[in-house]
Amino acid sequence: MSSGEPDRPPRAAPPGPGSARVLLLTGDRGSGKSTLCERLAGEARRRGVSAGGVACPAVFGPEGEKIGCQIRDLASREERELGSTVRDLGGPRWKGWSFSDEGFEAANRALRSALERGDGLVILDEIGPVELRLGAGMELSLRALDRRISGTGHSGLDGGCRDPAGPLVILVVRPELAEELARRYPGSETIRVDPARRERALEFARKALFGPPPSGTSVQAS
Repeated sequence: MSSGEPDRPPRAAPPGPGSARVLLLTGDRGSGKSTLCERLAGEARRRGVSAGGVACPAVFGPEGEKIGCQIRDLASREERELGSTVRDLGGPRWKGWSFSDEGFEAANRALRSALERGDGLVILDEIGPVELRLGAGMELSLRALDRRISGTGHSGLDGGCRDPAGPLVILVVRPELAEELARRYPGSETIRVDPARRERALEFARKALFGPPPSGTSVQAS
């Protein structure tokens, strides 16, 4: 899935009419995936491209250990608790983590709203085993994206897609699940974030969003 040619920019999945271009963003925990997404969304807005969806910033305990995560609506900037390793949030559970149904509902609303508004950049951070193993969490958002790509079940608020080329949709995914998600979205490309070379990964994402459709195969920015 990765060509090993880091100097070649990624080519997001080619859009069909009213479709979407899909780019997968992966990397180890703490590599800076959520930070990169928020930076790209901020830059998109400054350059006149609307951005929506969600980022998933981590919550750390007093000793610096990760104890949870928030869900942040990239359009409204509203935040909700999403996951915790120290409290029962009443929703799905996976390997020591408890998740909030309300947090997932907010995330799915944000994704749906971004697609309906016709945002040029849509981010979904992050896809993990809750979605791909339990069929819960933000799986509803993935299904909405599936319908968008297949051309069924979606139209913008004005009855059609405002951008005929479709938005760039960035799906953040754990490395061990990246190939599985790539099979779900044939033609999608993958950027791997390495902590030592985050700026290079950001530049690849910029080219996918702002540049002309680049040629080439998927890249590993590490």
